[in-house]
Amino acid sequence: MRGRAPDFPATRQARVYGMCSDPEPQEWFRTQRQAQPLLVWYQLAELETEVSQDRAVYAELRKRTASGGLKPLEITLASRLAEAAVRGLDVDCFLEALHTYPRAVVECLRDPQAFVGSYPFSMPAGNLAPITAEEWKDNQILEATKSAVLSFLLTAAAKGRADVAGALRDRIKTEPGMGNALEQLFELVDNPSDSIDDIHVIIPSIVGHLLRCQAADANDVYRSSISIIQFLQNSTLATPAADALMAYYEQLWLEILDKRTFSMRGPTTNGPIILKALAKGDTAMQRMANMILATEAAARPGLSDDLRDKIGKIAVKRSRPDPLVEDEAA
Repeated sequence: MRGRAPDFPATRQARVYGMCSDPEPQEWFRTQRQAQPLLVWYQLAELETEVSQDRAVYAELRKRTASGGLKPLEITLASRLAEAAVRGLDVDCFLEALHTYPRAVVECLRDPQAFVGSYPFSMPAGNLAPITAEEWKDNQILEATKSAVLSFLLTAAAKGRADVAGALRDRIKTEPGMGNALEQLFELVDNPSDSIDDIHVIIPSIVGHLLRCQAADANDVYRSSISIIQFLQNSTLATPAADALMAYYEQLWLEILDKRTFSMRGPTTNGPIILKALAKGDTAMQRMANMILATEAAARPGLSDDLRDKIGKIAVKRSRPDPLVEDEAA
């Protein structure tokens, strides 16, 4: 599980500590350093977020870390909990995650190498302190929070869950400090802007359009997907949002090709190319990148050389390392 997880904030290990099929292992194996016992609990808690809505392992982990956990794994677990909440559109769990997830992001940005070194044998102890009402004014905390909330809103909008988006908004309004800090973001959802300069203006505006189920044409899909892929490309919450958006885009393109081909150039030629690109790639982010590249010929304006190169790299990027293949190559 860890070997196939995204590398955040440090490279994961494909090795499972504490396991050996040999009842009488060699001396070098028997005497090697062992990982800290809590490591396995964090691994189980992360796996739980991937495969279940249960929180039994997480509850037990919290009992064992009341006086201090393993700081690097607190950071990765915060990311997994937020990702699971976005994937399930769970407002309660997402709000709970928001009180620590932005701090995890900020700590990694400030010093990405801080917890590497003797990891995983002597990780520094500590927990992520919940964000206080005053800290929501901190620019880095606020930016991380906005990005997380927008990932949740994009997912809800793509799935047609205006009710969930509204519930999140109502709950955030009551959160001391957080409500005021995010007020402008929700105003942009209500009143979309035509600005093309600030991603934190563009994305809530796209959310607003999606929530209103406004009829979109080829150019709308093209422009919105370019902004969305740039927004998601470095986000730890990209996977659930991209999955939901690509499911939405797939249905939308069928509708465009059926009813609004007038909005695209060369529909007879470009239509089949776009449909084929929708299925090209192992991940939703790869498929979105291929969709954009295929749509460029059918929409306006064209991509800059730099942006086309960046999107092309996303189209072929491996998001999850395969330790078995890497071991064989080594």
